Amino acid sequence: MKNKSMLIIGLGIAFLTFTSSIKTVSAEENVEILEGHTAQVTCVAFNKDGSVLASTSADRTIRLWTVNPGEELKTLRGHTNVVNSVAFSPGRIMASGSDDRTVRLWILNTDGEWQDWKVLREHTDWVTSVAFSPDGDTLASGSKDGTIRMWSTDTWTTREILAGHAGAVTSLAFSGDSGTLASGSTDETIRLWTVNPDAHRKTVIGHANFVWSVSFSGDGRLLASGSFDNLIRLWDADTGEHIKPLVGHTDLVLDVAFSGDGSLLASGSKDETVQLWDGVTGERRDTLEGHTDIVYSVALNNNASLLASGSFDRTVRLWKLAPRQIDADVNGDGIVNLTDLSLVDSRLGTTGENAADVNNDSIVDIADLIFVRKAIKAMPTDGNEPANGRWDVNADGVVDISDLALVDSRLGTTGENAADVNDDGIVNIADLVLVANAIDVAAAAPSLHNRVTALITAEQLRAWLTEARLSGETSLAHRRGILALEQLLAMLTPKQTSLLPNYPNPFNPETWLPYQLATAEDVTVFIHASDGKLIRTLELGHRAAGVYRRKNRAAYWDGRNNFGEPVASGLYFYTLATSNFTETRKMLIRK
Repeated sequence: MKNKSMLIIGLGIAFLTFTSSIKTVSAEENVEILEGHTAQVTCVAFNKDGSVLASTSADRTIRLWTVNPGEELKTLRGHTNVVNSVAFSPGRIMASGSDDRTVRLWILNTDGEWQDWKVLREHTDWVTSVAFSPDGDTLASGSKDGTIRMWSTDTWTTREILAGHAGAVTSLAFSGDSGTLASGSTDETIRLWTVNPDAHRKTVIGHANFVWSVSFSGDGRLLASGSFDNLIRLWDADTGEHIKPLVGHTDLVLDVAFSGDGSLLASGSKDETVQLWDGVTGERRDTLEGHTDIVYSVALNNNASLLASGSFDRTVRLWKLAPRQIDADVNGDGIVNLTDLSLVDSRLGTTGENAADVNNDSIVDIADLIFVRKAIKAMPTDGNEPANGRWDVNADGVVDISDLALVDSRLGTTGENAADVNDDGIVNIADLVLVANAIDVAAAAPSLHNRVTALITAEQLRAWLTEARLSGETSLAHRRGILALEQLLAMLTPKQTSLLPNYPNPFNPETWLPYQLATAEDVTVFIHASDGKLIRTLELGHRAAGVYRRKNRAAYWDGRNNFGEPVASGLYFYTLATSNFTETRKMLIRK
């Protein structure tokens, strides 16, 4: 530890020795103060729809609150020491982590009451952080013991133990697509891990003191971290490259949290303030004062209209935030419509003062298109667009990737058909692009990713894009559809080639060897025994850039050598080889 010598004691409650340094500011009209905890508040978290807030405390309880108005629903007791963290699953489960070394699971029963359900006891020291993956398949728990446990939510058993941090794990966050876990630590690093299969992907270095909090933006492109070096840093979530520091707090940054839509970033600090930052540009938007002690935890609801902050002053504050003012009326005619969207499209890439730069980040880019599109309340047709209902091909009430996959499955068919959205008598690329045009990829990115990877491949998207670009169609709807397909393709194109952990491991008698390619390559997998002897070669042929993780795409090994003979139990190594890349991992066969 560099300059906060007593804090090594403190995951959570050790901050009790700190002194206040900011003058008390009275509450504003747009703030509700929730009182009830009898000791320091250590964590706040909203449920999925933002209707319920949970808060944890050194008083060993979890309190549940309604948010409109802010009233206490229930106090949950069960932990025997400081409760450090709480997280809601997408369903009916809530998890909490405590200095009593346990993770407790709470379930919402059929009577609408939360009750103590299960206790997970495998950590050997304080449980400092818990987080559910957005798809609900995984619960991650981090501990002062330096490990992260990945719990399968179908069995509530440990799927994997992630080790590597040289200090306590202080914070955990899943990306919106559930594919990446970020962890912060007192070893001053951030680690990025792939999820299911679980493995270390990258170590991010840059902070000069403890990393106390991490949070992904809504679209998964940015990672924010807060540190004892008084800084917030923004990172490229894929590459781990540092983007910029956010300077504003005058003391330790103890928590950072993006809103669900990614438009806003909040931070809490030992300086007793909450800072609000633009989720796109990183510019500081506001400072919220009122707490009379350390602001230890912050949380934003999905649309950034409500902020919760928990403090060592024993209170939770609910701040009602004004909506962000963005002038999406680019041509100044008093209405935001397709004309404004087309104008932004025509100025993409331009810099300097420009009405098309609606988010004021000095360049007209995709973000501006997204802002304008969201601002369009009623989208008129341009002669090529069907009514909104026609885009919903499977009639499930929402236009999403399922509709796109359904159109693809019917390409070439004629006659009356829901997939023929433009009513020209045949289902073709024009229909597919029109459906893509109706999918708000940027806004739905966190929930879309897993559905995209489950229903379509990068190869399909490239083929669609090629055909769409050669069609000669130039309507605005067609161009927007191409843009949406490009965004979907970006989801499925890894930034770097890598070999992933096999599954299952140990296995008997077969295993899958997943990998991802940043560029198209001829791929070969070599399998060696522990003595280095080559026992099997898998020629996979030419593969396009993309993720090869599912069983129908990953390399498959049946546990036999090149002569068709079953191999013995033991340790083996598998190597992925392309023209300019090789990586080797080990696996275990147990029979």
